[in-house]
Amino acid sequence: VKSGLSEFNGEKLTIIPHGNFIGTAVQETDIEKFRKRYSFREDNKYILFLGQIKESKGLDLLIDALPATDSSIRLVIAGRMRKHSFEKYQNLIDKNKLNDKVSLFIDYVDSELRNNLFHLADVVVIPYRKIYQSGVMLMAMSYGKAVIASDILPNKETITDNENGFLFESENKEDLSRVLKDVMNDDAKREKIGMEGLNYVTKKLDWNIIAGKWINLFQK
Repeated sequence: VKSGLSEFNGEKLTIIPHGNFIGTAVQETDIEKFRKRYSFREDNKYILFLGQIKESKGLDLLIDALPATDSSIRLVIAGRMRKHSFEKYQNLIDKNKLNDKVSLFIDYVDSELRNNLFHLADVVVIPYRKIYQSGVMLMAMSYGKAVIASDILPNKETITDNENGFLFESENKEDLSRVLKDVMNDDAKREKIGMEGLNYVTKKLDWNIIAGKWINLFQK
């Protein structure tokens, strides 16, 4: 191993990011029909947590941060469980008296439901404790949705606070509450940042750029 490391050539190392989901985000949906089906009100605002649910994703932080937000704010949780049960999170919802503010889709999320949920969302929250890269983040940005993410390094590689997304201090539910209140109370800023996120993934994470990086890697 030591010999291999001593001969390692850093010039041959390339970090290639995941591409955007612009092609997915252009799918049409009848959002009004979807609202009626699941009793989502137009005068409410919706926070989306989407993806496989496991301890490292920080869903508990988001649930605990929700009571401090405006009464019109709703949380949508969508995704399958990873190993453990949803009981822990349901207990937090019950403890915080949030049952009328939380909509649950605890199962496999197919492409139609995923598309509807992204169109419905006002903001997408990525409260992860540990992650290497987030496809949900890139998909949200591809839909032009503002993203609130923990300030762990992998998230900061994509999100610049108040430029193309919003960051909060990782594992700090009080700071998450603060950012949620600021973002959800400022429609114009939230929409502007969402568009900046879309511009970012369109320009920086275009699949032609990604393909070019792969070609350059193999030509080294």
